[in-house]
Amino acid sequence: MKNHDQPRDLRSIDAYEQEHGTEPDVEEMHAVVYREKTEPREGSQPIPIWLILASFSLLMWGGWYLGRFSADFAVDRYEGPNAYASSSLLATDKPTTKIDPILMGKRVYNNCAACHQANGQGVANQFPPLAGSDIVNGDEEVLAKIVLYGLTGPIEVSGQPYNGTMPPWSHLDDRSLAAVLTYVRSSWGNESSSVSPEVIKSVRDSNSFRKNAMTRSDLE
Repeated sequence: MKNHDQPRDLRSIDAYEQEHGTEPDVEEMHAVVYREKTEPREGSQPIPIWLILASFSLLMWGGWYLGRFSADFAVDRYEGPNAYASSSLLATDKPTTKIDPILMGKRVYNNCAACHQANGQGVANQFPPLAGSDIVNGDEEVLAKIVLYGLTGPIEVSGQPYNGTMPPWSHLDDRSLAAVLTYVRSSWGNESSSVSPEVIKSVRDSNSFRKNAMTRSDLE
């Protein structure tokens, strides 16, 4: 028997070599798999229509809800009996019960507490106290000028010198500013009269030209 007629030892055949010495056809080997499974394709699948419609409906509902119940994001719209839903309501639909200016002023004062502190004592050599302050308990128009336009430069409060800068709060409406001034003039031992929104409006109108902060000379 010739060598080529002798059977080959299967253990000597390479794992990727067929018995007759040729390499297998890889595509033919996987043909069965290709028939059973879809070949993956690159690219993104389209978004389902139902998901688009659901998202659009949710956005529309959110816009309606904010417009109906946001109350224009005003700070005073949720103050007890004044909690009406939107400024679009007729004036006759708004509650006639008067807001407590002390309660409203206390909430607005949260903007001031970082410097003047929650107890009105201020910070030594940096921010003047409001408790017992001769300016706070003095002329209400002077106090209105300070909160409307801010204050800069050296100033003396209750005998103590200060030299800093207070930012303006003219972006708040007249009622909010009147409420916060009423609050500080009646808190921490202060017993001064309340400040009306009309006072704030008068000071605002008479100083509409002003662009810079108040100084000590402007208050004299």
